[in-house]
Amino acid sequence: MSKTLYVRGIRNSTHRKITTEADKRGTTAASIVEDAFEKWFKEQKDVPKKHIAVLYSNENSLQNFMLKVKEVLGNQWLHACFGPPTHFALKFLKKNGWSDVTINPISEARKKTANYTNRIISLRTKAAKKQPIASMGFLASYLSSAESPKKGNLVEKLYNEQRSAGIAFCPYDLSDVKEFSLDDILEMFDSHDKVLILKNNDILELDVTKSNLAKSLL
Repeated sequence: MSKTLYVRGIRNSTHRKITTEADKRGTTAASIVEDAFEKWFKEQKDVPKKHIAVLYSNENSLQNFMLKVKEVLGNQWLHACFGPPTHFALKFLKKNGWSDVTINPISEARKKTANYTNRIISLRTKAAKKQPIASMGFLASYLSSAESPKKGNLVEKLYNEQRSAGIAFCPYDLSDVKEFSLDDILEMFDSHDKVLILKNNDILELDVTKSNLAKSLL
């Protein structure tokens, strides 16, 4: 027996697209929505392919967060990291059982960013074998500071083009991010599924969505 499902808050543009597509297929909008739900439920059974930016203001906040990640995900996941060997987080992670998959010297990434990034992504995937992988990657933040935010955003884009099963965390120091242009910040946010802000032991999720004045004033 079918049930009535009311979908509230759907944008007019999305509704029009669904209706138009339904007409093309000779089916109903409800059928397309049902197919979308079925696909979503199926994906939930699989290992996610998440890409998450993490903004931190001090070392303790990031260290506490990284410990929580390993605790929550457990030992069935491979925990890997990469970035400048002198970075405090790399030293901390390796002491706490994370595998370092950095390709040295990391300075190669400054000259051949795309090539180096692709090699890191490939090595990260191979290291996982059949395990889901959680990684803390400091390559994008390193290049954003050492070269330019545009190079950091290139790293994020390349990862999105070849995601593997698991969760890729990209931590950024807030003191570095505040030096980015607004366009570069928004591009960095847009490259990730979520943007988290660490405040001591609290984890805040930043929601960046387009709006308009009339909607904002309601």
